[in-house]
Amino acid sequence: MPRNRPLVLLALAAGTASLPSQSIWINPNPTPRPSTRCCAGMASDLVSGVVWLYGGGTGGASAGDTWSWNGATWTQHSPAQSPPGRYGHAMVMDLARNRVVMFGGRTATGIVSETWEWDGVNWTQAQPTVSPSARYEHAMAYDLARNRTVLFGGSSGSSDTWEYDGQTWIQASPANVPPGRRGHSMAYLLPILQTVLFGGSNLNDTWHWDGVDWQQQAPSNPPSGRIYFSMCEDQAQSRLVLFSGRPNYSQDTWEYDGAEWTQRQPSTSLPGRSATGMAYDPNTGGPVLFGGITLSPTVRFDETWLFQGASARFVKFGGGCAGSVGTPELEADAPWLGSTWQVQLTNLPPASFALLAAGLSTTTWAGGSLPFDLGAFGLTGCFLHVSPDSSTLLGITGGTATLTTTLPNSASLAGATLNYQGFALDPGVNPAGAIVTNAATATFAML
Repeated sequence: MPRNRPLVLLALAAGTASLPSQSIWINPNPTPRPSTRCCAGMASDLVSGVVWLYGGGTGGASAGDTWSWNGATWTQHSPAQSPPGRYGHAMVMDLARNRVVMFGGRTATGIVSETWEWDGVNWTQAQPTVSPSARYEHAMAYDLARNRTVLFGGSSGSSDTWEYDGQTWIQASPANVPPGRRGHSMAYLLPILQTVLFGGSNLNDTWHWDGVDWQQQAPSNPPSGRIYFSMCEDQAQSRLVLFSGRPNYSQDTWEYDGAEWTQRQPSTSLPGRSATGMAYDPNTGGPVLFGGITLSPTVRFDETWLFQGASARFVKFGGGCAGSVGTPELEADAPWLGSTWQVQLTNLPPASFALLAAGLSTTTWAGGSLPFDLGAFGLTGCFLHVSPDSSTLLGITGGTATLTTTLPNSASLAGATLNYQGFALDPGVNPAGAIVTNAATATFAML
């Protein structure tokens, strides 16, 4: 059985692609919308299913308006009480208490150290007993595992770390501290349960905060140093998305998976800019970006842009059946086109070979339906979950069988899906002397 047969099936599966051929920025041009501005605060409300926007710099003044974005339209709200207009503030959604937390910013009267909360109806100024000093151009993120708002740095170039628990601010005393900075960004990355800090003050360093200490990371290909860029978590892809910033106003879009930065090449993008607001949109399943500014000449924007990333996924389903050394597992990383990809069958008995089946369907095979009980063939307690349209014979070493494939760098295959399941000999474990792994669906996407 030829080892490149799964790639033949991958080409066939391209016709069933349901994702965009590659990532893309889309401008839906909604009306009405907030006025032109930079430096606004935005926060994602997963409970209400909207993104909140407050304030920003309009040129002649600081805005003090509150808006919500529902994935299609902007709606302006008229709360009974609002904070003084400001820009350069930071906002996050406190999911435990279901309210937006906003701190600091520059108002008409100067830089402030105010903490405000928005419950979806009204703004209320909090009165914590302790607060960070007045600042703007700082960054905040919400630590979901610890139910804390995390703040770092800001306009004074400070390097202090603070956390807000809904009652008061507490200054942390980590052993390792990032250099002071302004115009940086922070976002919480759920897969690693840590807050990620990047850049600011034209730096390009990446740091993780675990609630106790900061640890500098060493990604092999980080974005260039920059300031006043935008960054948020793309929860649909379990990555951070970063866009543009000064000094270059480049159109570059980057993603961070907790270990490495990868530059994306969207098929459509917006012109570079700085000081945009950005947050995850739970309705469109990707980041939404608003406003921003360029200098020389000075142009402020009132544009809404949505980012849709082509996401590579390897999603496991169904169960394997236990063998003599336990239940075998089918495992792989996300399959990015143009890269080397490995599929592994683990926890296998010391037999001579294993079989990796690939198929287009998870519902039918050979005229029957899936999942199919293989007990009739002597594989007691085992089920077939994918149509075995192709198979590859693999050797077993140390209880693991591995298929290594160089995926073609072809945009026409982006969004294609292919299903996998593994089989292995295990004499004496059942009448057939064989076992199967769980199944998985691979979705292929461009780097």
